[in-house]
Amino acid sequence: MATQPQPAKASDHFMEITGSEAFLLLQKWRDEERSVTCAVMATANDKTFQVGCVLGRINNLSADAVRVESISGSPGMQTATYLEIPLSRASFRYVEPQTEARLDRDIVEALADVGADRLIDSCLLVQLERSCIVYSLSVLPKGL
Repeated sequence: MATQPQPAKASDHFMEITGSEAFLLLQKWRDEERSVTCAVMATANDKTFQVGCVLGRINNLSADAVRVESISGSPGMQTATYLEIPLSRASFRYVEPQTEARLDRDIVEALADVGADRLIDSCLLVQLERSCIVYSLSVLPKGL
């Protein structure tokens, strides 16, 4: 499947969650070994730009940071390709996106093969305090 999941859209309704709730969610995703796309976005002049993305799994998690390591390439390349997100000075928003109504037929069939009806199960946005940087962690359905 060539289509990469996109970060949650502005039309999705995010709810604010606490740092403790975000930590428990990240811990759950780590323990379940869920595949996560982690996009780094910067906001300037009311526009948002994606500046990087890693498809991986949560490898390290502490009260201070979460590290998403790539699941592509050789083992050495995977550990060298990562995003580390500071958690201690951040705010958190969470959403479970709605079922995607306008997906390509091939994508719908591929999702049905793994028992899914959407490209993203849930999404956590991590906004760094006093910063224009936002991390979007989107969890893929199991089997993708």
